[in-house]
Amino acid sequence: MNRGEFLALSAALLNWEAGGLATPQPIPEPHFPSRLYLFVWRNSELANVDRMAGLVRARPRDILELGESRGLSRKPELTVDQLKRVYVTVLRQNWRVLPNSQIIELLGSTPEQFAFHLRRDDYLWIALGPKPECAELVYRPLSANQREQAAGIRAIVRASIGPDLEAPGEAPAQFYMR
Repeated sequence: MNRGEFLALSAALLNWEAGGLATPQPIPEPHFPSRLYLFVWRNSELANVDRMAGLVRARPRDILELGESRGLSRKPELTVDQLKRVYVTVLRQNWRVLPNSQIIELLGSTPEQFAFHLRRDDYLWIALGPKPECAELVYRPLSANQREQAAGIRAIVRASIGPDLEAPGEAPAQFYMR
């Protein structure tokens, strides 16, 4: 049996492709002010601002403002090579946050490349589990209550990390460059 046959048999046995398993709901993250805030939190080190903004129909400065409200350091700009190397992490971070169409857009991929990576790269489709039905994510400014919650997160981050927050860290995917 080759790898492709094994994967097809596994899918048939588990009945995932036919929708036999219940489609899970996205995991609630009530400690974040909004799903958009969660998206920015999870992706600020994995995607460039212009792509994140286009994905949610926002201006780049809207995304930067959300990022600054979280209390972490300035957003890095990733190179094309870095973006290619972090695609598995992008998939994992967004599997239960974004619909497939927006994950594909965030990756700068095609539906065919996306399907190929899920099927062939380290059995991602099995490791990630059934895909939750995620609504399209669209930018909306934080409400007053959500801004207050974001300020609380910022205070915790600043108190926990302190002056080390502004220290330059290692570039994304730097371990590949050694």
